[in-house]
Amino acid sequence: MTFASWCDKMFGLGVRVPVATFDKPTAGQISLSKLVAGKSLAEGLKASDKKNNAALKALQSDLANRTEREVPDPRSHVEIEISYWYERIRLSLNKVLLSITDINGPIFKYQGPKNYDFRDEIAKIIFTSLRDLGWLGLDNEVILRDSSDDPKVAQELSPLSHTVGDVDRGVVLIEFIIRGVQADGIAAGYMPWDFDQHPSDSEPSERFDCHVKIRAKEWDILNRDDLSNLSWFLQKLFDAWAKAGDRRSRGSLREALMLCQMLAYTAPCHSQDVAVEHCISSEEYGTDYISAGKVVERFFHITSSLRKC
Repeated sequence: MTFASWCDKMFGLGVRVPVATFDKPTAGQISLSKLVAGKSLAEGLKASDKKNNAALKALQSDLANRTEREVPDPRSHVEIEISYWYERIRLSLNKVLLSITDINGPIFKYQGPKNYDFRDEIAKIIFTSLRDLGWLGLDNEVILRDSSDDPKVAQELSPLSHTVGDVDRGVVLIEFIIRGVQADGIAAGYMPWDFDQHPSDSEPSERFDCHVKIRAKEWDILNRDDLSNLSWFLQKLFDAWAKAGDRRSRGSLREALMLCQMLAYTAPCHSQDVAVEHCISSEEYGTDYISAGKVVERFFHITSSLRKC
């Protein structure tokens, strides 16, 4: 006999008596309403967990497909490091470019930074960049020679010569001369550990021919397009140093820095797409020298072509 049938027989149909009552919650006792709510919560959590697992499996599958489709970077270690090298210099030059102001009003009024300040900052950037190239296997040598016609009074300064190994065994990849460099303040570009090659500053009135050589132990450390772009960039960088001389137009200095920015931005080592565009246009420019107009033309050619991709 069940409890319900017993109550029906003893007290009448449908009458029930309480079996036990609790004035306060007692440990170990769970009401039926809480059991029902817990069941609903468990079902909800189970459904949510099932849904999350399905989404996770979908993401894992997509990641696996992406990994299979990824093409390994075709660039060499040197090309990747040169790409970072361009970006560091571009940011440093941009600070100098933004600080250049035109001379307005009476000359005795404050005109912002002087040409000496720009010259000093560009020298620091040049020396730092050449040191970084040296550690990548591109040895470099910078010699400043007095342009005097009299060999007896001609001076020669060697502000930087960074080599790793035996430089005489290397091949010259880049060589150029920039004339009219004002070399006062070159000591500011040195680091404390450059005590073995720390020339004193020259007189502000002196101008030098700057002879630059970049060597490497192997010809193919950089491909032809990367080497051409590096040669053009270094020439414009040293040209900016020369154009920061006293009594030189700040417009010409601004132009040289902008050309450096363009060459750094479109260097073929940055990506495969840029390298493809260089293959189209590099032959017509050569490797020794590129004019300002050709730099601008090349810059717009590459950037417009990349935008269409």
